[in-house]
Amino acid sequence: MTGSTAAASDASGLPLMDIVREEPARLLAFGQGAICADGGFGWLDDRGGVDPAQPRFLYIAGRIAHTGALGVLQGVDGGERLARHGLRSLRTVFATSSVPGWPDSLSGAEAPGSDARSAYASSFVVLAGASGTIAGIEGAEELLAHSLEVVDSLFWDDEDGAFREDDRPDPSDGPGYRGMNSNMHMVEALLAAHSAGAGEEQLDRATRIARRAVQAAQQNAWRLPEHFDASWNPLLDHNRDHRQDPFRPYGSTIGHWLEWSRLLLHLEAATLASAPQQDTAWMRDASLTLFERAVAEGWEAEGNEGFVYTVDWDGAPVVRRRLHWVLAEAIAAAAVLHTATGDPAYARWRDRWLAFAATHHLDLEHGSWHHELDPENRPSPLIKTGKADLYHSTQAMLWAGITDLPLRGGLAASLAARRDTAPT
Repeated sequence: MTGSTAAASDASGLPLMDIVREEPARLLAFGQGAICADGGFGWLDDRGGVDPAQPRFLYIAGRIAHTGALGVLQGVDGGERLARHGLRSLRTVFATSSVPGWPDSLSGAEAPGSDARSAYASSFVVLAGASGTIAGIEGAEELLAHSLEVVDSLFWDDEDGAFREDDRPDPSDGPGYRGMNSNMHMVEALLAAHSAGAGEEQLDRATRIARRAVQAAQQNAWRLPEHFDASWNPLLDHNRDHRQDPFRPYGSTIGHWLEWSRLLLHLEAATLASAPQQDTAWMRDASLTLFERAVAEGWEAEGNEGFVYTVDWDGAPVVRRRLHWVLAEAIAAAAVLHTATGDPAYARWRDRWLAFAATHHLDLEHGSWHHELDPENRPSPLIKTGKADLYHSTQAMLWAGITDLPLRGGLAASLAARRDTAPT
């Protein structure tokens, strides 16, 4: 696609850039329906009602609180209500146990919760605390300090320079599991925490994890392994019989190549601001390569527009369904790469994917985005039912719609920097 988003429109006939700029407010309005009076957020269905068959997940609470804080920083209606409710829930109903940390989920109307404590879900508590701190939300600074203490004590392995998956000891009869997904989101959270003033240790840890991820990708032709044993040996056949798993699928996940592409540029920006003498060339090089490979192997993999979910170790598509979060990460990565490099090719990719999102994913009738399409780009929930996620799509729309955002350690810091430098 050539040209700009301002000149394009979607199937509704509305100018595409108008849709992009209005979408964060629409998403935050849709998310109001997830608020549970007794704490946390429900799992939203296709029409925006709470699905009683789902528990109240910790990662959803952290993500929505973070998204609300982004809304506060951008002046979007509804952001403060979501952020305050989310942060209050993380400090209260998710933290009532005498056991350190937060349970992965609380019971819903018809679904039991889970007392398990995982690095993946906990990363979003750190992220919410950091973004809330940057946005000036009451109680966020205390939550951030506490959450960093918890993830340090429960999950951080200083010898490996990475996070364990959960708070249980590794089994004596076999290797424990290590996940790159949880560590990737910890990088996002640590960079946000560093931006919120949490100290240089957070940046150092994010850098150590990122080096591990980049090295693992390089050793596998840039097809990033997601699953590892306790010694960080790749488990390339993990979940071969469960290929459509929403969190731990077999193969390599295209959306994570794109997410890492963006995060490495946030890491570069934070590092150069903190320690300009540090070598960051590897971050930029890996970011560009991961983006290029994601486009080459994930986009239009079989001649039809859309990103496949996963590929095998030869780059062939495994799960061909199109998940909304993968496209959102592509849009955000292209926007950030354009900011970082000034190369108009990234703006063209951003615009092409925005047009695809407006045509196929945005639900202008019922709200939010269709979370999953089939290989022919028709709404078809199988891996991701309902519309529980505001986080990926809101971030993508903010990055795409605010073309003068400065590049910082994370989106909240970028929004704050833009606000603080705006003429009065």
